[in-house]
Amino acid sequence: MKQFARSHPLLCVLSVAALVRLCSVLWSKGFVHSDDYYDTVTVAYNWLVNGFWGSNGFLTWNSFSSETVGRFPLYTLFLWLIMKLFQLFGSDSLNTMMYGIRAAHAAISLLPVWAVWRITRQVTGRDSWAVTGGLMVALQFAMPFLGVRNLIEMVGGNVWIVVFVFLYRHQTEARGRLLLYAGLVSGLAWMLRFQIAFAVIPIPFVLWFEARKLRPAVLYSSGVAVMLLFSVVADYYLLGRFAGSTINNLIINVGQAPLYKTIPFLYPALLLLLLVPPFSLAATWAMFNKRFFVRHRALVISFLVFLIWHMATANQQERFILPMLPVFLLMAILALWERFLCKGEITANPRTFTRICVISSAINLGLLVPVSLAYGHRGLIESVLSVRKLKPEAHVLFVQPDMRPHVPIAFADRRSKAWFVRDWAELPRLSDEALANGPVDYVVIFPTDGRPLEATLDSVAAHLGPMTQVTHITASYYDQLLYRLNPKHNDSFEAYIFRPEEA
Repeated sequence: MKQFARSHPLLCVLSVAALVRLCSVLWSKGFVHSDDYYDTVTVAYNWLVNGFWGSNGFLTWNSFSSETVGRFPLYTLFLWLIMKLFQLFGSDSLNTMMYGIRAAHAAISLLPVWAVWRITRQVTGRDSWAVTGGLMVALQFAMPFLGVRNLIEMVGGNVWIVVFVFLYRHQTEARGRLLLYAGLVSGLAWMLRFQIAFAVIPIPFVLWFEARKLRPAVLYSSGVAVMLLFSVVADYYLLGRFAGSTINNLIINVGQAPLYKTIPFLYPALLLLLLVPPFSLAATWAMFNKRFFVRHRALVISFLVFLIWHMATANQQERFILPMLPVFLLMAILALWERFLCKGEITANPRTFTRICVISSAINLGLLVPVSLAYGHRGLIESVLSVRKLKPEAHVLFVQPDMRPHVPIAFADRRSKAWFVRDWAELPRLSDEALANGPVDYVVIFPTDGRPLEATLDSVAAHLGPMTQVTHITASYYDQLLYRLNPKHNDSFEAYIFRPEEA
């Protein structure tokens, strides 16, 4: 085994990464942010069920007109393709399809593992450092969990780091086509996540400065331009407007007020926490090194421009920094290497650094297991799946006032019918409307702090009569944690399913 590991270090690192991500594919269900599901999966599933084209002849996008779409459709079409493959093999259950979607995302999340290994091997010339860097990305506690999600930020970041594989290869091979490849991949990452543009823009200037001539910058920019030209033309045919998604994205985000209050220096704090202190503190300290900056100028400047631009915007959300997580991990291992070259050691006291690594590794592995099994929005999803199992064609009344997320009804059987009470004033009308379509088979109640179960049950029973509890879906520990950290912003998504006694 030792001999095999020495002979095939990259294969071993990728195998470890794949095994950990497989656990997340199987058990890390649900979604993290609302965009993780409602603006990606539901759009693709709607295309699968109802077709692509709206009455205006362009792509439908849930309830939005194509003229207002602020996302380039490439990623959502990728999700549709996975769903279509499942449908061709006889599966129409979105819950089953999500295993395939998470598996595809897990495969994409192996790109940073390979990229960090490849770049570290080139820079250091040592397999030991390359394996350390690869394993750091493979086993970093957040990477498998976030990697299998439908987060465009994470997918864009996993693609973005591949750009630096070509840029670093160009440093030693000096082949122009490598810069063209880097530009093409940069354009792809930009198309996946528009905000990556702020990491792309400084790179041509860095290439120009380092080479003291325009040709490298032009080659790189040409690759980016090819991809952007493809996107603006595709927007015309899919959305009805040249560069429609780009223009709409700018309109939506420029001048947008903050959605919620955040702490100062949110993004640096998140990166330090995700890399796990005290190791993150030691690695970040090593980045403050002139030699590190000079030798890795494109990497550092693109990262800083992205970070500073996001810190300057009013609307700051945690997920916005995720495209830079793989890059930050790469910077950490390269900064330690540069310090080792300068000082002959990473710290003046090697035992201290060993203790830092041991403590951080223990914390990281302690987080890796529960996070890899985290189920986001469990009550919302399992309530729909439970009803589907009980009676696929059921008539269901979902009662969820005071809750922001909608019920993910795409997980239900297509034969079922559902009504959603999101405002108490709507309860009489919706309950009557449901009864007019036949007996209500099940009532699903999501209690909240403002409206506990007993009060909600009494209100519903006043319209539908006495009810018997069928099952209780407890909140996942992940949802409970978020709820306890910020109950005003997060719900626990605990659910109760009742059957009207007359049904």
